Amino acid sequence: MEPRLKIEIELNLPGDGRSFLNFWDYMGGEDVTAEIKDNKLIHQGNEITLNDFINKVKDVVRKY
Repeated sequence: MEPRLKIEIELNLPGDGRSFLNFWDYMGGEDVTAEIKDNKLIHQGNEITLNDFINKVKDVVRKY
């Protein structure tokens, strides 16, 4: 069973047509960021699913 957590994810709309989904790792600096392009998440140049993004965030948070 996973621990009960509340993790803040940021939706950033800078106003120039781009959109980003971000998790900022303030403790260790292992931020997880993705640009939303054509209804797809792009993380480090690769398309990922929303579930992949969430798992990457969980992997960072589990280190603490």
